Amino acid sequence: MKNEKIQELISCPKVVVDKPRRTFKNKGKHKENEFVLNAKNSGEKFIVRLRKHSEFVENFSIMLEYFDSELNMNIKLIRFNGPHQSIHRNMVINNETWSSKSHIHIATQEAIEAGQRAENFAEITEEYQVFEEALILFWQRVNITEDIENYFPNIRQRSLFKIIK
Repeated sequence: MKNEKIQELISCPKVVVDKPRRTFKNKGKHKENEFVLNAKNSGEKFIVRLRKHSEFVENFSIMLEYFDSELNMNIKLIRFNGPHQSIHRNMVINNETWSSKSHIHIATQEAIEAGQRAENFAEITEEYQVFEEALILFWQRVNITEDIENYFPNIRQRSLFKIIK
């Protein structure tokens, strides 16, 4: 898959067709939720997976997967992670190594061609620190055209001291 196609899939307008559960489901030490999106103009199918650690609030993941009908498999296009403790290495692109930072994984043609996980490449971000901030940014970045509060009521009211746009 070419980088241009990856960016097109991430940014195309999307609508929720199978909404998330009202509460997260416990699975081991994590809580999980998911919902299905369709591209507004093409009917392409996507799954959003949400994962939060039960004890360590900084350990979370929000990802967009694309169902590639030609390959008959899901490809992780983009993943927002909190500042968890594991070490990350950008093996294919620049071999950069770091840990304990919020970061965004993005699928790349180079990773796919190298036989790595599609979303191996990651960049450090300071745009979010907690799950709620990351989910709002994710919602905007992957271009879900519906109001986030239709599915996650009061998400913007997380803090009296920080207004989340």
